[in-house]
Amino acid sequence: MCSAPAIRLEDGHRVHVDAAANLAVCSAPAIRLEDGGARKTAGGRSGNRRGMKPTGGASRPQIVSLADSPVEAAEMAAAALASEEVVLLPTDTVYGLAALPGSTRATTRLFEIKRRPATVSVAVLVSEPSHAWDLADDVPPPLADLMARHWPGALTVVLERRGDMDWALGGGGTTVGVRCPDRNWLRGLLRSTGPLAVTSANLHRQPTPATATEALSNLGAGVSVAVDGGNCSGEASTVVAWEGRLRVLRAGPLLI
Repeated sequence: MCSAPAIRLEDGHRVHVDAAANLAVCSAPAIRLEDGGARKTAGGRSGNRRGMKPTGGASRPQIVSLADSPVEAAEMAAAALASEEVVLLPTDTVYGLAALPGSTRATTRLFEIKRRPATVSVAVLVSEPSHAWDLADDVPPPLADLMARHWPGALTVVLERRGDMDWALGGGGTTVGVRCPDRNWLRGLLRSTGPLAVTSANLHRQPTPATATEALSNLGAGVSVAVDGGNCSGEASTVVAWEGRLRVLRAGPLLI
């Protein structure tokens, strides 16, 4: 166990984290408001969680409104992820299911909720473009150029994963899809948790719902915390790989 870094809210939904990313299973972050709000917390305990809606059962998720309670949303998501649970959250493209990539328990649960076969891999989201080099043995120059031009954004690059990485992300286990999202709140959460395994919040091969309520209705039980970010009806990211030439594995909002 360890202490997670503090999160500081400074402007709207922008969440800045004061410490290095941490992949360990750890306690919830302490939250400090710096926008004129008087509420402060200490030791990972929070005050009134304005956005949380009681769910009436342990098997049902806690739902928190991102618009009403961005700090609570970050705190609750980070705590659930640290406990190896699966979280529903809005990205810059569509709603996603997130889990700690280094926890086999968490990623197995993610695959079960989505009803996704283990042969289909899950991508990893990072807070900074430079973190892609921490996950890969090599980043081919053509992909590095695309990353420089389109990150943060709706581009996933498939890289040869680092040799000592044993994350259970599905697929063949030799590559990893990496993306840096263009959403400040989400990137702030990623700075707190470290990279996260994230897949669209839909049943396998089904359309991705545009709201948290619809996603939860379709997915059923298993999600621990749901961050309601309102309507999120974008298009899943463009996925590319380098195979001696650039290959588009999935068409998306970016035309490559």
